[in-house]
Amino acid sequence: MVVVLWCVAMMRARPVVAEGGAEARRLGPLGRVLSVEGCVVVTGDVFIVGGDAQDDLDALVASVHSACGSGNPWTLNGGLVIASSVQGGTTTLTNVDALQHLAGITGANSDGISLQIYDNAALTSVSGLRGLQGDLPGLLYVKHNPQLHTLDGLEGIAGITGANNNGYSLEINDNAALTSVSGLRGLNGTLPGRLY
Repeated sequence: MVVVLWCVAMMRARPVVAEGGAEARRLGPLGRVLSVEGCVVVTGDVFIVGGDAQDDLDALVASVHSACGSGNPWTLNGGLVIASSVQGGTTTLTNVDALQHLAGITGANSDGISLQIYDNAALTSVSGLRGLQGDLPGLLYVKHNPQLHTLDGLEGIAGITGANNNGYSLEINDNAALTSVSGLRGLNGTLPGRLY
């Protein structure tokens, strides 16, 4: 059995093919989730952006909970962008606690970015990402988050095995309140790309 899934976010679509006993379920406006043996995989890139960031986050989590039940770990097979103040967004997204059961990111977007936390005027914490484990296959990008004090919550990221299209594996800058990067203490190994 072959199931073709589409993930649509910010007017972009990308087909993903899964084989085996896969069950596709609707993921609101963001695309679809693929449930395989109790583990949920969200296919494609996920964008939590602009004035709809909180609604996007709520829809994503509600769909994942509907597919696998509340509290079960899930994986994203694509890139994750959290950018609540982008394009004039005025959302007051202060945390990403709703993502606490995100267990892994196994892909990157077309720019080579696995996790982008960018331009969030009110974001004070990423501790909701504490469930994230393992390696990121693309860039980890944290920029323009003026209220973010620490990177606590990213301790489970063990390595970065790739780089973005500009050759960077890790980019952290212009986070005015950032006083500690100890949340990255789980990173091991050599970065294949540049550090900024």
